[in-house]
Amino acid sequence: MVYLTDCLVDFFINVMKTIGLENFEEISLGQMEKVRFMNRIDKKYCMGKEVLPELFERVRENYYVLSINNNREQTYNNIYLDDANDLMYTDHVRGKLNRYKVRFRNYELSGISFLEVKHKIPSGKTYKKRIECGDNREFSSDPLSVFLDNNLPAGYNDLRPVLVNRFTRITLINKEFNERCTIDMDIAYEKEGNMGKLDNFVVVEVKSDRDNIKTPLVKALREMRIRPRRFSKYCFGRTWIDSTVKSNAYRPKLREIMKLNCN
Repeated sequence: MVYLTDCLVDFFINVMKTIGLENFEEISLGQMEKVRFMNRIDKKYCMGKEVLPELFERVRENYYVLSINNNREQTYNNIYLDDANDLMYTDHVRGKLNRYKVRFRNYELSGISFLEVKHKIPSGKTYKKRIECGDNREFSSDPLSVFLDNNLPAGYNDLRPVLVNRFTRITLINKEFNERCTIDMDIAYEKEGNMGKLDNFVVVEVKSDRDNIKTPLVKALREMRIRPRRFSKYCFGRTWIDSTVKSNAYRPKLREIMKLNCN
């Protein structure tokens, strides 16, 4: 078992105070199971990290913060997969309404890993299926290949890893248990030695089983003049550091995000 030194404890407390996270009541992973929303409506908001203290102050009375082993910030590691024609990337960049995304996701704090398939349909809902995989990355063999065959349509062939992604996440749960919000920051990418990190950029994603525009968090974002916008960590990362993909259509989005990151 690893014990934090007093200096490290003080450091993490100061980080929480800097962004205003220390004022939230906590909720455990088991308590938030009812708001997993594997089939959901997502809305994303992009901003600089400096706006978080104001946002948290506006909503702290209405939300719990997820705490795992006394940690209010969790680290995620993703390995994204795509086929030989980069079809998932291309479908997303072109705005195709019926599209898929495949990734390995590791929860660093718990060590648990999943192979996940996300399917976004024309109505705007996102359906997520996943299977626990441990350290197994051999997605061409059972049971992972069966899982992919059952959850991907024909046409996605020769899947291979194309991007590594790491970020820190804060999760807020509406006290009415009708909404979950994730705040992703310190987003970093790597592909074949090319690396990049967004030090000041934050993406807030509001997740619910219906399009709810009246929640305290959505209201707070609107009052702060932060509007929803389309953003994909996968597409951004590939456009940014992967010279092998055709990225002209995503370049305006890349410039928008880099401007927010530099503010």
